[in-house]
Amino acid sequence: MGLYRFSGTITRLGQCEFTNDYEIYAYVEIATSSGGRQMIKKVAVFADIAACLFQGLEGDFYFDDVFVPGRRAHCQLWGIRSAERAVIDGVNLRVSMMRLNLLCGVLFTPVFGAGTLRLAAGIGQMMSILNGSADRPKFFESTLEQFGSPGQNLAGDLCKRRLVADASQ
Repeated sequence: MGLYRFSGTITRLGQCEFTNDYEIYAYVEIATSSGGRQMIKKVAVFADIAACLFQGLEGDFYFDDVFVPGRRAHCQLWGIRSAERAVIDGVNLRVSMMRLNLLCGVLFTPVFGAGTLRLAAGIGQMMSILNGSADRPKFFESTLEQFGSPGQNLAGDLCKRRLVADASQ
C-alpha cells in the first residue's frame, strides 16, 4: 500500500459503477510522456476528482493503493494537477478502510480468529497514517517541489480549508 504518481494523459476510462458518493472505474489508462501506457484497475473516484476527470486530461495523477481482499476498489485516485487546476479529494479511502478493518477485526477475532486478517490490515493502515507515509498533502507538495507544476500550488490552501472544515464538524 502506498501513494504514487503518474504523469501523462488519460487515454481511456473503463466502465464505471457509480453512486451519489463515488464511482469505481474498471480501469484508468494513462499514456506517459515516455510513450508507455499504465493501466490501473478498480479505481475509486470521489466527487471532487470526478468533477474534473475526463478522457484526454493531461497532467499529474495521484493514486493511493488501498487494496484489501474482497473490496470492489483496489486504489483511489485522490489528486489531479493539470495546467488548469490542482485538486485534492476531500475523502480519504484509506482512513475509511482502516476504521472498517479495525472494527470488523475487533468484533470477529474472538469468533475462532475469523477477524485476524482484517485486524492486521487495519493496524497496518493505521501505522501508515500515523508514521506519515500516507500523508497526501505532503506527498502532493513534495512532487511539486521535485518535478515542478503544470498548474498552481493549491495543496497548502486545501489542507488548511479541510482542517477548518474537520474542526467545525
